[in-house]
Amino acid sequence: MSFDESTDRSSGFRELWTAFSGTANQNEYCQAWLDLQCARIDHALRATLILRTGEQESDAFEPVGVWPEAEELFPPLMELAERVIEEECGLVSEFEMPPGTEHKGLSTYTVGYPLKVEGEVAGVVAMAMGVKHERELAEAMEQLQWGISWVELMIRRHQQTRQAHDLPRLKSAVEILAAVLADPGFESACLTFVTELSETLGCERVSLGMLHLGRIKFKAVSHSSQFGKQMNLTKMLTAAMEEAVFQKMEIRFPDDSEGHLVTREHAQLAALHGCGASYTLPLFAQDSYYGAITLERATEQPFREEELETVRAIAALAGEVLREKRENDRPLIVKARDEIQTQLGRVLGPGYLGRKLFLLVSLALVAFVSTVNGTYRVAADSQLEGMVRQVAVAPFAGYIEASTVRAGDLVEQGQVLCRLDDRDLSLERINWMSELAKLSRQYEEALARRERGRAKVLAAEQEQAKARLELVDSRLARTVIRAPFAGFVVSGDLTQRLGGAVEQGEVLFELSPLNAYRAILWVDEHQVADISEGDSGTLVLKSLPDEKYQLSITRITPITLARDGGNYFRVESVLENPSARLRPGMEGIGKIEVGDRKLISIYLGPLLRWLKLQYWALVP
Repeated sequence: MSFDESTDRSSGFRELWTAFSGTANQNEYCQAWLDLQCARIDHALRATLILRTGEQESDAFEPVGVWPEAEELFPPLMELAERVIEEECGLVSEFEMPPGTEHKGLSTYTVGYPLKVEGEVAGVVAMAMGVKHERELAEAMEQLQWGISWVELMIRRHQQTRQAHDLPRLKSAVEILAAVLADPGFESACLTFVTELSETLGCERVSLGMLHLGRIKFKAVSHSSQFGKQMNLTKMLTAAMEEAVFQKMEIRFPDDSEGHLVTREHAQLAALHGCGASYTLPLFAQDSYYGAITLERATEQPFREEELETVRAIAALAGEVLREKRENDRPLIVKARDEIQTQLGRVLGPGYLGRKLFLLVSLALVAFVSTVNGTYRVAADSQLEGMVRQVAVAPFAGYIEASTVRAGDLVEQGQVLCRLDDRDLSLERINWMSELAKLSRQYEEALARRERGRAKVLAAEQEQAKARLELVDSRLARTVIRAPFAGFVVSGDLTQRLGGAVEQGEVLFELSPLNAYRAILWVDEHQVADISEGDSGTLVLKSLPDEKYQLSITRITPITLARDGGNYFRVESVLENPSARLRPGMEGIGKIEVGDRKLISIYLGPLLRWLKLQYWALVP
């Protein structure tokens, strides 16, 4: 490179740096930066700088600088830029120049490098260039990597400036929000809101109205809790708010007086009450308008756009709180009415297909249970008992010698259940036999001596000894306790009491036959009036859930038992189809068939009975 060429290039760099340093806005800054980068890279052919239009990931990318400026966007550069954005890394791609624009001795490439801000791609710079050696690609990529920092610096400065601009606005919004939240009631919160907003923005008057039944209802005016006397002013403020709400637009007077919005009420308000500048902001939430705010100032102090942004931010935060307080302060009956209206609107209006289907199914179900009959059955807990239940008791006081059965065993008639110790009785029998033999000998001797009186006495003693002996023999026979009939041992287990003492009359075993059962049903006192003797039903036992047994009520006893928090009557019934698998003590559920009734009566019967009792209890 000659001295003149080097001097010209240095002079060109200074001009570009001067232009870059003197840029007035973001577009000029980006274009000047791109010109400077292309000047520093040899054989640059085309270049473009693309930035994200906003701060969200969904925002689009748009070109903010093209080099040369008069050229159109170069398709190979745009394709490479899309790839860089997608892959989030620097890329190099070879391409062919259109016919007639080839550069002799040079290979053409496109290079691109992403701009990342806080880990997200915020832009990309892409350049088409001619290359003699591959090292020139590395140098170009390095230049773009270092140079892109200037664009990142611009973006960060722009974000910092915007944050510094938004901070006072957000601070004011949070302070007013805190003041509104501190008020417990809706009316006081409205007054606090308009007063704080007036002081923050230096307004002469701030008014608030809420939409009710399609019209604005005046709620509060700043620095005044009494506005009833100024009825004319109140009506004009209400009309101005409605003017903005009905048009669904913000109104700034007098700036909008010659625009496409109707501002007649605002003009009349300014003419009659001295505040020449006004601004009305409709309050919007949940797809509907619920109120409006009107701010007023002197004509010499029109509202600036920055102040309107502050009003919008404050209304977005505090307005929602006011709406919630208004909803919560409504009387309970009003809340219920509004909720019913809302639900009716959803059911009868468009949309909400699921609710409509649910309502139709519910109506069809109600119609079905109101017209169709079903069998009304009274359900009750049940327990099996033997028709006969006999006990085996100790015939006298003694000791247990042996036991062959216990509860749960099946026994035959005459089978030995247990045996008592008979050693004392055996000795007593020997004693009375000896006594009887002695009396017999003495009786014979008295007869031989013709002692009639003594013989009669001895004869009586002989009869007494025989009676004693018969008693002992009887007790010996009863030491073996046998089953009175074939059946099932319900209770009793003496295997753990061998050698233990028993008292006369003590119950040793309980037995029940296997061919005669009765089912005891415990019917709730609310339903006992529905059943009568002779009603039939079905019994299902817990241990035999697959088998059903028919039963017939034989007796309703006037005996109640408190169980499970209620009173239940004892109802006796007999089984019509007993099975060999049944055992006394089995529990289950019995259902007594009462008759045919409407399904709605069957299902809602308990509820109706409860309501009748509650009504009777409450009525004086």
